[in-house]
Amino acid sequence: MKKAIILTLVGVNLALLVSLALVSEPPKAYGQSIKGGTDYLMITGRLRQNYDIIYLVDTGKRRMAALIVDQTSKRITPHGARRLTVDFQAEHR
Repeated sequence: MKKAIILTLVGVNLALLVSLALVSEPPKAYGQSIKGGTDYLMITGRLRQNYDIIYLVDTGKRRMAALIVDQTSKRITPHGARRLTVDFQAEHR
């Protein structure tokens, strides 16, 4: 009798585990978190055929770096950097 109860409980637990794995979905990944996140943004775009560009913006330090991605050679090369504080102050003068 004890063996049958234990086997039944193990079977029910396995069924619950399988149904939990099938029903629950993994947490969603968000590109920019609101609280407690980092102060970085990444913006991608196409520069020209076979070349993409990645802009990395550090919003805390107000700096931006640009990286060029060559799709044929699979290389990433730095293109330049900007201090956004200086750029935006120049517009207000």
